[in-house]
Amino acid sequence: MSNAKTIVKNTSILIFGEVLSRILSFFLIIFIARHLGEIGLGKYSFVFAFVGIFSILSEFGTSVYMTRELSKDTSLAEEYLGKIFVFKLAVSAVAASLPVIIIIFTNQTSEIKIGILLAAMAMFMYYIAFPFRAVVNAFETQGYQSLYVVTERIIAFVFGIFVLYKGYGLLALLIVLVLSNASSWFILYRLVSKNIVRLKIKVDFAFIKSFLKKSFPFWFTSVFITIYFKIGTVMLSFLKGYAATGWYNASYKIIDALSVIPVMVITAVFPAMSKFYKKNDNLLQMLYEKSFYYLALLALPLGVGATLLADRIILFTYKQSFINSVIVLQILIWALVLIFVNYLMGYLLNSIEKQKLFTYTTGISAVLNIILNFVLIPLYSFIGAAIATVATELFNFIMLYYFTSKSGYCINLFRTMYKPLVATVLMGIFLIYLSKLHLLLLVPLNITFYFLILFLIGGIREDDKRLLLSFIGVK
Repeated sequence: MSNAKTIVKNTSILIFGEVLSRILSFFLIIFIARHLGEIGLGKYSFVFAFVGIFSILSEFGTSVYMTRELSKDTSLAEEYLGKIFVFKLAVSAVAASLPVIIIIFTNQTSEIKIGILLAAMAMFMYYIAFPFRAVVNAFETQGYQSLYVVTERIIAFVFGIFVLYKGYGLLALLIVLVLSNASSWFILYRLVSKNIVRLKIKVDFAFIKSFLKKSFPFWFTSVFITIYFKIGTVMLSFLKGYAATGWYNASYKIIDALSVIPVMVITAVFPAMSKFYKKNDNLLQMLYEKSFYYLALLALPLGVGATLLADRIILFTYKQSFINSVIVLQILIWALVLIFVNYLMGYLLNSIEKQKLFTYTTGISAVLNIILNFVLIPLYSFIGAAIATVATELFNFIMLYYFTSKSGYCINLFRTMYKPLVATVLMGIFLIYLSKLHLLLLVPLNITFYFLILFLIGGIREDDKRLLLSFIGVK
């Protein structure tokens, strides 16, 4: 089933669901920023970052490992789902309780403490859905995944906008998010139980012990990734206050919205990469090279475009009080460029059963990120946090490229990148030349120009054109 057309189809389904979800999320963030200001956005970002650090205790790598194993043998789905779900309930309850207990002993306001409680409840509902999402990915029924994320975002968006418009504030918004996560979990549960495999609760300590031994490397990777994506926001809040946190996160939310692109691609190709390993190495190599090329092809113009248009993007999206977010966006966008290919290289290591190398890389990167934040945030505030993020991703890229190359999957960076680089440079010149145009006209014009140049210089090849045309039914 995991042929090229299936991967493109699954990616398209994910694009529809995830893009719609991210659009709704981003507009909700804009509404939060405009109604609650930089301090309100800072508080919102802090409660979820603080709770998010403890979310590492909700996962233990079970979802990634479960997806990989079920991709190889779907007959194990009932056993895995029943046993892993029980485990997930227990560890998610612990993970949700810890931040609530710890925040009590700080000097945070009652609003923040209640906010932490509500964010923890939302996190609990989010993480108990992971075993069902693993089943959906393994069975390559990404439509259910899209329905799950879109449902949650629609509920959050509609009722979130309502409570903010009515002036009910941050805590009312967090209550809405608890309810949206609970509702979407129930829908996913019903879809999986009715159409794929029924949930049959099973307690099996021996199974969990054995499963955790194999999934731990995936968990350590997620631990380190969570730390270095959340620690900057938490440290900014404690060291520099909620206004600095709001300025940083105004740009970070743009980066987060765009990061859906590599996440979607990797979600679609990871089961296929796992199947191709040891069965057809040539197909795995081809899939990896094509994925790397097209992720880089998308990342480079994003980096240049956002750097040149950062001031207009921030002022158009938020308002004048977020002007300090401009330089943050100009820095953070290059972390996103690296994230596009870093995700792919990391999951390639996961698929070829060298997940420990991914773990080592992210572990060292997490330590580096913490050190850089401790040094740079006191000196440069939110700008220091942005620099720390980019430096971490650059180090991560170097390490992952080394490990994937040593594992036999070397990418010739110059040969792979020179056509997208040429098109990106020309796009940048075109953008500067037309810079007086309105942003809503300038962006689509530059996207069109970029892909036109790629077509003209052979950056999008005939076999890829045929694949895309065959997917939409054109012979």
